[in-house]
Amino acid sequence: MKLRDHVEMAVLLARLAAANGHPLQKWPAETGRTFWNQVHYLEHLWSKEMDRAQRERIVLQERLLVEEILSCRLFVQSVSAMTLAHEEWSRHRQSLDRLLLEFDRPETVPSSLSRLFRLRKRLDHWGDFLVSRLPGGEEFSEDRARCREFHETYQLRNEAVWELFLKGITRTVPARSVEEPIRSGIYRLLHEAALKLIPENLFLTDGRLKPHWRRRIEAGAASWS
Repeated sequence: MKLRDHVEMAVLLARLAAANGHPLQKWPAETGRTFWNQVHYLEHLWSKEMDRAQRERIVLQERLLVEEILSCRLFVQSVSAMTLAHEEWSRHRQSLDRLLLEFDRPETVPSSLSRLFRLRKRLDHWGDFLVSRLPGGEEFSEDRARCREFHETYQLRNEAVWELFLKGITRTVPARSVEEPIRSGIYRLLHEAALKLIPENLFLTDGRLKPHWRRRIEAGAASWS
């Protein structure tokens, strides 16, 4: 599974939900519980792997893990805002803040890690932009003032603009795959759960949006409630 898959999924959800004006549809209760149980299991796995990398001084593995965590965090932020999962997002955010604490101090970390600080700040920026498209998204942002400014300033209704936005955000994330099989499998499960938020009748058999819905999204008039 590629790190950029997280970004593409987050942008897709935000684009469709923004056109609709509210969460697309509700998960069955069991699907939501499964999603968040897997997220919290990931937190456990990340913590164990980070402890091992720091204990054994495997700096490269540490950096790769942080990139993985940050890209997945963007995806979870988008899902949280779509499903109005306030408590779950708050817990996840606090857990990752503790895990990533040392990477948020560019003046105190080695120069090789300052890139991770910049990556987090850029993804925080993009994440706030995505959730600013959604009603109540401000509560899921990293910077509420910035999120409000995005909401008030940018109205992206044209499909071509969203495509440019997708290219910009995907280039922020390193172009590599997650090789660890357990975490990679969990990511696929999370993506499958997120896709259940989207009504199946929006897509063609090859996975592309149906032209009818693409035109309505471009016009800012999509609604499937």
